[in-house]
Amino acid sequence: MNSFSTKALQNGSAAPEFEDEFGRRGQAGRSIAQRFAAYLKRQGFLPTVHFTQRFLQRLASKGVRFDPRTFVREFRAAKHYRQTRPGYNTRLTVVRGVPIVYRPGGENGNRIVLVTALEQGADLPPVARTAPPKQREAEWELESEFEWEFESKLEQEFESKLEQIIVSNTPRSFDARVQQQYLETLQETAAELEADPFVVEDIKRRIPPGHETLNREAAKGLPITPAELNAMNRGVRRVDLEKITNHFKPSQQRRHMLRRHKCQSLEEALAEARQQLVAIYQRIMAAPTREAAFEWLGEALHLIQDSYSSAHTERENGGAGAIRFIRYFGMGGLSYPHEHRVMPMRQPNGRVFFGDPRDYINLSNMPTRAAIAASRRFIQLVLRHLQAAVSSPAHQAELKQFMDSVLVLSPRRTPTKSLYPRCP
Repeated sequence: MNSFSTKALQNGSAAPEFEDEFGRRGQAGRSIAQRFAAYLKRQGFLPTVHFTQRFLQRLASKGVRFDPRTFVREFRAAKHYRQTRPGYNTRLTVVRGVPIVYRPGGENGNRIVLVTALEQGADLPPVARTAPPKQREAEWELESEFEWEFESKLEQEFESKLEQIIVSNTPRSFDARVQQQYLETLQETAAELEADPFVVEDIKRRIPPGHETLNREAAKGLPITPAELNAMNRGVRRVDLEKITNHFKPSQQRRHMLRRHKCQSLEEALAEARQQLVAIYQRIMAAPTREAAFEWLGEALHLIQDSYSSAHTERENGGAGAIRFIRYFGMGGLSYPHEHRVMPMRQPNGRVFFGDPRDYINLSNMPTRAAIAASRRFIQLVLRHLQAAVSSPAHQAELKQFMDSVLVLSPRRTPTKSLYPRCP
């Protein structure tokens, strides 16, 4: 396929449909956007659903025919700008007269997240010229069509749920104005769909450092340089800085010590979390540089620290003992406090919590102290193993011993089925 044309999308629809050359709508029409997203991903980009819809819509409104295979060349050849407004870290370029908002992203920051597309010919915000971003030229093996379908359905469901809450007259623990503001923020900028507001520091929303503080406390007195601590913090942050739709994906839950789906058993959820920790440990030991190793160490600490958050698990001994329950994050589960809170809430003191208030740390409480202690033990374990350079059976045994003391279920655990009787 050398080129294709797109017709106008339905304006104002929460989930605009594509209509192809043969007038086919629904799934058949959306395949145009799916193919476009797949091309972009194979070229090393990470397009959001919002970007793909808006970019094609802008071109369609002008009747422009466009070959997606030329996008990467046009993107690189275009003029690039950085925003000079305080608090904005996104960049812009103009392709076919359409301003494109993007930012560095991906696991190692070497891929380009295409955030949104502005109106064709629109004036740019305050910007300054900058060099085009570097990008690895490779074929990225991604499940493009699956991701597209999942994210489209998820974003529709997410905004629909918000709207239902806003118009509902039923009593709730947060007011409609907060929900309206949150919904407007999501609708105004796709960048909000690229930032997770749950745990790590967020200056814009006045969320204090969380995992970063735990890392700092756990690393005190250990032979770790400031650069290594910074790398560790980058790793611990990147788990929460995934785009928000990823936080609902079943495959992502093990990174946060949460159940894959509401009916998943605790035994299976714990096994997946342990497998995730082993996989990250292997990445640490195989990392090409010490900086990369400490970034993976930070990601491992995120999982360990989440396992002590009462927003993610319920533990014995005041939050420091064995795990009695692993929570679920999603629209279809029981409401807070049984599961991890999804929607923002307003407290009686007027403070708005984006996410679950149980994720905010308190250095004086038992779960936080236990999370710091477990993090310190794991850092020490990794430092010893990195010094040896090669992982040995003794190292594997030590890792298992660590997991058996930190990631273990209580005999008095609460089965998932006791909360969801209809689950198998």
